Amino acid sequence: MDYIESPKGTLIRLLLEGVGFTHPAKAVAELSGAQATVKPEGSPHSVADILAHMNFWQDFTLSAIAGEPKSVPAKAALGWPAVSENDWDALVEVFTKGLEQALRYAEDEALLTRPLSPSKKIGFGFEKNTVGSALTEIIAFHNAHHSGQIILLRRMLDAWPPEGGGMTW
Repeated sequence: MDYIESPKGTLIRLLLEGVGFTHPAKAVAELSGAQATVKPEGSPHSVADILAHMNFWQDFTLSAIAGEPKSVPAKAALGWPAVSENDWDALVEVFTKGLEQALRYAEDEALLTRPLSPSKKIGFGFEKNTVGSALTEIIAFHNAHHSGQIILLRRMLDAWPPEGGGMTW
């Protein structure tokens, strides 16, 4: 049996598509802005709201890796930017490009062991992370968590799976 032999290999697999979840880019594929902004009954968020939140934390992490760390927002609501139907295509593009950048960082084994933000306190203890642990926790796990929410909302909207496929069980 072949095993994933390194943290780098595990991280790349998590960013691309784990065994137990659909790739986050597939979770938002083939959805219109009108569909993405609907809040199904009982849901506090729309798919677009959740993607904007994912983009917020993805950008937060990628900025820190690039040496431009931002401070954790003073309250959780600031990590949930307001969006409209017209924002959808741009949200998806920003998300996809962020995933591509995260994957490029994940492929650099030396970078993965570097401290995320050695000289600036950014909050919640994030500065204690390495680049690799930040990519794993803040991007891969956070995206997988919220992608599951997006898929559930899409099921509630009768918009799952997309034609390109996605897990249905």
